[in-house]
Amino acid sequence: YSPPLNQIIKEINSRVDAAGKNSVYDGTEEPPYPKEGDIWFKKNGPDDEIWIYTKLADGTYDWVMTTSTRLSDEIQEKIDNSVPSDEIVKTINLSQEMDGKEWLKITGAKIWLTDQTRIDDAIIQDAMIGNLSASKLTAGTINASDVNIINLNASNISTGTLTAVDIEGVKIKGSKITSAGDVFSMLQDNGAITWIRNSDGKEIFKFYTTLINLQEGNVRLDVSDSGSLSIYSQKTDKDFLHFSAVGNTMSCSAELDRLQITGDNNSLSYTPTNFEYQSSGDNRPNLRVGVTGFKIGSNATYLSGDNNGAITAVASALNILSNVKISQ
Repeated sequence: YSPPLNQIIKEINSRVDAAGKNSVYDGTEEPPYPKEGDIWFKKNGPDDEIWIYTKLADGTYDWVMTTSTRLSDEIQEKIDNSVPSDEIVKTINLSQEMDGKEWLKITGAKIWLTDQTRIDDAIIQDAMIGNLSASKLTAGTINASDVNIINLNASNISTGTLTAVDIEGVKIKGSKITSAGDVFSMLQDNGAITWIRNSDGKEIFKFYTTLINLQEGNVRLDVSDSGSLSIYSQKTDKDFLHFSAVGNTMSCSAELDRLQITGDNNSLSYTPTNFEYQSSGDNRPNLRVGVTGFKIGSNATYLSGDNNGAITAVASALNILSNVKISQ
């Protein structure tokens, strides 16, 4: 036990610096008559400050605060503005600009989503995707019925089958093109078109060009053994022209109502009842044979006959170089 006075003396002694015998003060009032090195424990609201009476650069003396329990303004501002972790999400840029409800809107240039971030399925829509690199697509299936692909680099197509495709405005080079049917197939190769019978692979027709007459082109159609070539009219159900061959014998037939070949000064015509050749040269030489009679010669000299059996000869002179026999 120590009486109050002794306690005060002990407290004063504890506040005296052992080396310089400086005084130690406390309280809110500035100590009177301090000397250099004195210490003042100053009360500032809830905080405690330590002030030392110090000689300043200009030679004067004054109290200088050396430390305080009060935090710096920067740290205190961060604490004052801090939000408990369970309240942070509720206070980041809450916005009601969409439908009046509070939405969490995060803005900023440095947002890092790690691999632990989760996004629910089917919530990212096409309007939310700015740019998508196709090199990032490494699996899955793209249904062409749902997309339109333009400017496709065909050099990247290395396998597979194109089915039900319309190809327009292209150039096919260095390849064989095959059009396969039920009975025949058509092969186009190096400009030649060949029809092949599917049952045995036999070449039936071949349409191509050859080089003849000093490298001039010649269009040629090859027909297989015992084959034939017809130009057919579906309207009349007849052949315009038909070529065929049996062994080494070749034949040609035509089912025509009229055939006419016209040149610069002459013409040749055929009908089922008449055959006629006409020329526009001197004296108009012509030949006509038909059901109504015949005529051979020119305008000035000719021999004609009618269907009644009468024969007419017109000439400037008649020369008979043989025996003549007239029978009735």
